[in-house]
Amino acid sequence: MPVFLVKLWLYIKKYWAYVALILGIIAAIVFFRKEQLDFADELKKIQEAHDEELRKIEEAREQERREHEANLKRLQETLAEVQKHYDDAKKDLDDKKKKEIADLVKQYGNDPDELAKKLSEATGFTIVLP
Repeated sequence: MPVFLVKLWLYIKKYWAYVALILGIIAAIVFFRKEQLDFADELKKIQEAHDEELRKIEEAREQERREHEANLKRLQETLAEVQKHYDDAKKDLDDKKKKEIADLVKQYGNDPDELAKKLSEATGFTIVLP
């Protein structure tokens, strides 16, 4: 065996830990170099997915806001319509009451006690005669 190889073998035998460390670093660079590039790509994909999720959340919030405003508008319209129907019904009821009272006055105008009794029944008021 040549002397050069024997000296190299003795050197490696004496400093085997350093040689193993250097070989490990070289192996790590070779094997993990591609992984580091993939990691950057994965990080970019994660960021893009995050941005997409944020965009979808904002769209959902905007849709929810529009639906809420539409519901409020529909509520206001419905309340206005109900109020109108109520006012019309109240007016009709008041007109009916007035007509009923006028009929009672015509019918029982000569008898104050009976008129008071009938007006009390029709209106719900308590009428006290002197």
